[in-house]
Amino acid sequence: MAISEQPNPMARLRMALLALMLLAQSVQAFDLQGHRGARGLAPENTLAAFARALQIGVTTLELDVGVTSDGVVVVAHDRALNPELTRDANGRWLDAPGPAIHALSYAELQSYDVGRAKPGSRTAQRYPQQQPADGDYAIRVYQMRAAARRKESASYTLEVSVTGTPASASSPAVRENEAGAQTPFDQTLELLGITFRVSSPNAATGNTVEVTPTGLAIDNRAMSRDIDGVVTGVDVADLNVDGSPEIYVYVRGAGPAKRASLVAYSANNNKSLSEIYLPPLEGGANAEGYQGHDEMAVVETVLARRFPIYGGGETATPTGRTRQLQYKLKPGEAGCSRSIA
Repeated sequence: MAISEQPNPMARLRMALLALMLLAQSVQAFDLQGHRGARGLAPENTLAAFARALQIGVTTLELDVGVTSDGVVVVAHDRALNPELTRDANGRWLDAPGPAIHALSYAELQSYDVGRAKPGSRTAQRYPQQQPADGDYAIRVYQMRAAARRKESASYTLEVSVTGTPASASSPAVRENEAGAQTPFDQTLELLGITFRVSSPNAATGNTVEVTPTGLAIDNRAMSRDIDGVVTGVDVADLNVDGSPEIYVYVRGAGPAKRASLVAYSANNNKSLSEIYLPPLEGGANAEGYQGHDEMAVVETVLARRFPIYGGGETATPTGRTRQLQYKLKPGEAGCSRSIA
């Protein structure tokens, strides 16, 4: 009579528990990545794509970056504008790749719309479920945070490599930038249901900038300001996290110092616009060594201002060091308070 071996019940239980532990570990270790956001569902490397990726549970956002001719780091996969994804300021699809990212200023890059795939292109055929997001432009890396809703979080994978040949000092793009010549600026941004259109002719003299809101409950009149210089960029943010966004317009001054200035407005309780006041940078330790050439940008929940430090009095020369100031929006009013980083 053959005797069959009966499994030990305790041994079976231990094996089952071990299998469950291994399964739990494998689930925890799984990293769901969104390639260029969620380009199967929204245009690649746009805020719409990254927001969609977070909504469907992506834990890591994979993206590439490039650098414009004026040193702005932007999210971009290709070294040159892709004709399958890009329309010019007149809504026409590009006929061929280009221009290169490094040959364009950030303001020039923002005139190209990358909010949908060209009908009939390989990209459109490969991703038939992709929903267009017309009016989406190349975004700065730090603006990635705007893709997240409350309590959403994700890891970011930045793969940075130096490729291509930068524009030489004799190239037309660099010569135009150094001479101060700029194309007209016209960009529309949206946050928390409020849209801001920022436009400027970027005239060499007598320049102006106009900010036109849409979606405010009471007053959507355009705000116009005379500016000494040209508009180089714009950010929309909610620095004090009160549910009412602000618009920050960056102006580069004329002359060799290229001193930066700011035109900014706050949507007070999403009813009307109030101007944000930025204290002048003069006197005190913060202004020591300041000779212009400064840049501004929204970084997380502050407005950052960075500039090279000069030494030597009237014959000032760069020291090789930089200083960064951080400004926080005062709660309950449209105004900025300055704090050193």
